[in-house]
Amino acid sequence: MNKFFLNIWKYLKDWKNLLGHTLLGIAIIVVSAILPIPWWARVIVLVVLVVFNIFRERLFAAIFRKKTICV
Repeated sequence: MNKFFLNIWKYLKDWKNLLGHTLLGIAIIVVSAILPIPWWARVIVLVVLVVFNIFRERLFAAIFRKKTICV
């Protein structure tokens, strides 16, 4: 369980993740002002962003490991 919370903490501290969530939040506010969208659409967009970030972090880790092994 401790590893679970540690991974969440690392995920929340990532500056790319914070930037992505900030830009998504601003985009949701702007789109909501122009075109109101239901709450469930916002939740879907948030989940998609989280899944994208998880895959991005795993891909970066895999590439980084390959580079360090080759050196």
